[in-house]
Amino acid sequence: MISPRVFVIQQPAKLDRNREWKPIFDIRPARKFGEFVFVLLRPGNVRLETLPVVIAHMQNILHDFGDEDFILPTGEPLAIATASMIAGQANEGRIKFLKWDKFTREYQIVAINTRN
Repeated sequence: MISPRVFVIQQPAKLDRNREWKPIFDIRPARKFGEFVFVLLRPGNVRLETLPVVIAHMQNILHDFGDEDFILPTGEPLAIATASMIAGQANEGRIKFLKWDKFTREYQIVAINTRN
């Protein structure tokens, strides 16, 4: 049996006064859904001139995305959209997202099938 994975698109972070990236919120509650796999290793914007390299890297990381896996949609919207498209292609249009619910203070599973 394959262990579930949580694909974290980017660690949510911001630059501090010393120009170092510091996490802006705690994503550890998502660990109960599976092992963390960071899709992009650094926070911040994806520059357009590096986009082909970033897409190739995402394809390499997400090539075996499956029904047991999740996307944690954190970070730059372009990176989230691109990773979601790649994951959907790898799994016949099926993706499970983890969505933070601020009222219950826990992640909810949102399953989407784009090929219904």
